[in-house]
Amino acid sequence: MRWNAFPWDEFIDTSIAFGDGPSLATETPDLEKAQYGGNHAGAGLNFVMLELTLALPEHPNIQLINRFQHRSGAFDLINNAGDASTAFVWGFKYRF
Repeated sequence: MRWNAFPWDEFIDTSIAFGDGPSLATETPDLEKAQYGGNHAGAGLNFVMLELTLALPEHPNIQLINRFQHRSGAFDLINNAGDASTAFVWGFKYRF
């Protein structure tokens, strides 16, 4: 889901996105194995992300992004994994 309408969009074009769904890796990531062990990690987990994008109104296709992304077992419901990995990501995105 993405929300695009903010009252200050004429000054800084803003959007907020939320996503949730399955995360399937070809194998359990080494980072998660090292942190939680083989019994509490898995290749298949849940993925949640929250993203903020900012752009100048005169250049709406060039966006600064800040994203929080998280893989987990959804409160131990999947693979007995409570928390697997979390990342904060910053970068630029070009919208075609």
